[in-house]
Amino acid sequence: MTHGLSVSESPRGIYRLLAALFLFRLMLAAWLPLELSVDEAYYWDWSRIPALGYYSKPPMIAWLNWLSRSLFPAHAFFLRLPAVCLGTGSLLLFYLLLKELCSERVAHRGLLLAAVMPGQAALSLFMTTDSLLVFCWCAALLLLWKALQRGSYWYWMGCGLCVGLGILSKQMMLLFGPLMLSFLFLSAPHRPVLRSPGPWLLLLMGYGCFLLPLSWNARHDWITFQHSSEHFGGQGLSQWLKDLPEFFGGQLYVLSPVTALGVAWLCLKLSRNFRRLQGEALFLFVMGPALLWGFLLLSCVQRVNANWPAVFSLGGVALFAWATEEGFPPLKQPLGSKWFRGGLLGGLILSGMLYLMIMLMPLLPLAGSRLDPTRRLAGWKELAVQLQQLRDELGGEELLLMTHSRALTATLSFYLEDQPRVYKWRAASQPVKSQYEIWGGPEDAEGRNMLLLERGDREIPPEWFKMFAEVKHVGELHTERGKHKKYQVYLGIGLKDWMGH
Repeated sequence: MTHGLSVSESPRGIYRLLAALFLFRLMLAAWLPLELSVDEAYYWDWSRIPALGYYSKPPMIAWLNWLSRSLFPAHAFFLRLPAVCLGTGSLLLFYLLLKELCSERVAHRGLLLAAVMPGQAALSLFMTTDSLLVFCWCAALLLLWKALQRGSYWYWMGCGLCVGLGILSKQMMLLFGPLMLSFLFLSAPHRPVLRSPGPWLLLLMGYGCFLLPLSWNARHDWITFQHSSEHFGGQGLSQWLKDLPEFFGGQLYVLSPVTALGVAWLCLKLSRNFRRLQGEALFLFVMGPALLWGFLLLSCVQRVNANWPAVFSLGGVALFAWATEEGFPPLKQPLGSKWFRGGLLGGLILSGMLYLMIMLMPLLPLAGSRLDPTRRLAGWKELAVQLQQLRDELGGEELLLMTHSRALTATLSFYLEDQPRVYKWRAASQPVKSQYEIWGGPEDAEGRNMLLLERGDREIPPEWFKMFAEVKHVGELHTERGKHKKYQVYLGIGLKDWMGH
């Protein structure tokens, strides 16, 4: 046992805790009653056609899904298995980072606070680009600090590799380089490092990976940049009154209330005394929570998704764990263990409620109602079973499938028995809104018949009648759960023109 530490706080105890948490999440993923989210199915569908880039994101999640589907059966558990591994790996890296920066006790507190955060729990259960991003960010931070302390080019190159993989995972990783350069410039002891090859080797390796999605975008009208730009734009005072509280509320839930309030207080305190920050505290602040001010300002003019500042909150959580154990300039004394216990308890309660809701909601009378928060993750499998029966009656696998909903296209592609290619249609006058429009329609399909699916009682687009020799209504499908519970099915006979000109 490490001197001055309890068994649970020793490195061996920490690794046992992480192993137990990994097994718990592994079993939860195996028994999870939730179906794939639309984004999970959408990214899985990308893996059918490996590429250097995609409509809204870099290619890493599609590559990882391709690897998963190549090694394992196409099942939700195996699709989510990498998320379980990445989530636990991120916690291990976060612990090792705090151990390098602070002390074993601070690392222990930081690990516990991070492990019970509802946001971290969600990233470990659902296969999203944020799972990849957080893992790469934690690895890059750890290797960057080791590079600064030891000066080895292996650490600089390792950090560059992690930055590159992060850039191939999500665009937010592009901010790592500017933040690193800002820290090196602001920290007097580390400023001479700017004159060494290390940081520039890191940037060359990391941002060199960005050339892959850039080359893809150059061939596709820079569509990812167009999509990303749609996230930004002012929306007026009325929207500000809605979006700013929503941003705060999102962080209170994602981090847990006491931890989020502690991080917010530290951001304010450290910003007001920024010149007194130095060393490890400056590193954590610049490489993370300093950027939270930018998200706060952004939330004043538009909606900011709760997951956007995820990697920047990590430094705040680390500083909060440090502040509850020890004082550091400009903090004259530690916050005290009551803050740590409050953050830990709040996280445990919210994460426990999240797990219970996921497991028990299908058994409750609220299941499928508007009050069911999981209804967006239900109903797809039931719909696929009913559509498969109708498809078998009308022509089986010879029938092509088409919708003009990204959600339906992605989820049916996964849940239909043969996991066929489902096509998403758009009018010629409409802009590209997903990867499906980039892929286009079926090739050499003239004269083929297609099943056409539409939500609710909405009338099908008039172009559909021009696409086929004949279109007729063949059925109505109903599901017990899901956001939409009613679907209309049409049979398009004899495809003439995909765009319906």
